[in-house]
Amino acid sequence: MSRGAAHAGACFVAGTPVHAKHGLVPIEQLRAGDLVLTRRRTDDAPSYTRIETPIRHRDARVLLVTLFPDGEADQRALVCTDTTCLLQDGAHGFIRVDDPEMFQGPVLATLVGEFAIAWGARRVLKTETPGLGWTYFDDQDYFGPTIDLRDGQVVVSDIRADSQPDDALEDDLTTIAYEIELPEGEFCFVGEQGLCVAGGL
Repeated sequence: MSRGAAHAGACFVAGTPVHAKHGLVPIEQLRAGDLVLTRRRTDDAPSYTRIETPIRHRDARVLLVTLFPDGEADQRALVCTDTTCLLQDGAHGFIRVDDPEMFQGPVLATLVGEFAIAWGARRVLKTETPGLGWTYFDDQDYFGPTIDLRDGQVVVSDIRADSQPDDALEDDLTTIAYEIELPEGEFCFVGEQGLCVAGGL
């Protein structure tokens, strides 16, 4: 199997669910031989592909992507590396999460429901508590949610906070991030909504 450029660097934190043959599986629990749901091209029907190599992991800086499924008021979150790309609805192709247009509300394609609206990707900053991060809201005028990555879960607080954490630092949070290596040109689905993802475009 050759490693495709489309998968150079799309990594997710522990607890991120991946759509697999046996349901939603946290990415860090996937093993070589497991079947994950993939799409060969953006217009193909999804099918299952076997993971042929161990899940890769590395220390990485991460971003918080805020999502609103089907235009609902309740937010969802995805914590990933900046090279992750998400498939947009319609014929718009993939968009990198660090693209400034992520703050323009791109409509993303999903497996569950009709769509999800993205609302930016923000740097996750450190606190003095390992595994606990925080963000600024928009142009650093307000404080955003805290991100708790402890215990193998992704727990994000309310979208806007009145103050920053008492032990907040200004450095980027680095944490272990996991990557699924797939055949070139195949894209997998992550998150409860089933966002189609690629990396390094």
